Amino acid sequence: MQSVSHLIAQFGPWLWFALAALLMVLETLVPGIHFLWFGIAAGIIGVLALLLPIAWPWQIVAFAIISVATVFWVRRYASDEVADEPML
Repeated sequence: MQSVSHLIAQFGPWLWFALAALLMVLETLVPGIHFLWFGIAAGIIGVLALLLPIAWPWQIVAFAIISVATVFWVRRYASDEVADEPML
């Protein structure tokens, strides 16, 4: 566990930006919109970690909260379009 703590402390907020980039790349490779919201949450936490001195356990908690919030936000405001082919 010490190696993970050391890695997080060494890279700091830049680890969140790398995670956001990785999740955005996965979004382009995987069909559907699965990783986009987690990538956005990682980017937000990266910016917050740059601006505010937040300990990494709280960054992980904030990442989880923002990820869940973005998923529910999108589900709430996404349009319910009906496809021409409902079985498609």
